[in-house]
Amino acid sequence: MSNVQLNQLIERIVRCNQNHLTREELYIGVRLVNSKIDKKQFSEKLNSLIRKGRIAEFDFNGRIYLDYDAKLHFHEYCPICKNLKNCEYDFKVLAILQAEMQRKIKTRNLINSDLIFNGICDNCRNINGK
Repeated sequence: MSNVQLNQLIERIVRCNQNHLTREELYIGVRLVNSKIDKKQFSEKLNSLIRKGRIAEFDFNGRIYLDYDAKLHFHEYCPICKNLKNCEYDFKVLAILQAEMQRKIKTRNLINSDLIFNGICDNCRNINGK
């Protein structure tokens, strides 16, 4: 697999997955497609994509997640299965709040802000019968 093909595969898996993946989860997905990709080669390509801004990496609750969506958006987090995914809702008021938070962050030399909705996802709710 060429470097370009590996980059495309990594990006495709990150973009097509409903939940934000960790590095390890992404590596498993890459290996399912091509078992010849070793961890070093994978890490080099992923780090390159992160440096180029094609994929973002962020820490939430001690886990490092990968995200492809650079535009302003929100997240949903399930504390049971630890899945983190993009919110599918249109929160115009919250978008205004988030933009204001970003502006404040720049004036205070902070790194970032994120708005995350915590709650039990549909899958865990169905499994637990609630």
